[in-house]
Amino acid sequence: MALLARFEQEFQRILPQAYKDWVVAHHRRETRPAYLPVEPSLVAQMPYFLGDGCLYYDGFFGVDLERDSALFDSKKLVKEWGLPEPLVLIHGDGHVWTALDYREPTDEPPVIFIESDTLKFVILAERFSLLLARLCDLAC
Repeated sequence: MALLARFEQEFQRILPQAYKDWVVAHHRRETRPAYLPVEPSLVAQMPYFLGDGCLYYDGFFGVDLERDSALFDSKKLVKEWGLPEPLVLIHGDGHVWTALDYREPTDEPPVIFIESDTLKFVILAERFSLLLARLCDLAC
């Protein structure tokens, strides 16, 4: 998809193949809600945000400029919310985000959950494909 290549060129980041596959599969389609069970050790690190042991996802940011440009807005949002660079935000609302963490150079960055007030974060998955594999249809 040309928009994915455009994003990678503009942001100088190679997106994980699993993320690109997800974007292509869900482009201009409704996505079913999904839930990510969160390990108790991670809940203990961020109990206010992860206290119920489950994260809800209504999809991930795509590249459809007519519906959602959040992936392309990532740099602007990182700066606006004072988040560390170079995160690529894939879900969130301002106070909490799920992001691909490119602070270490890699084509398969870990997926983190970060809150914008203290910048505390936890690693949800070592790579996006592992995060996808852990999503379930039912609440945790």
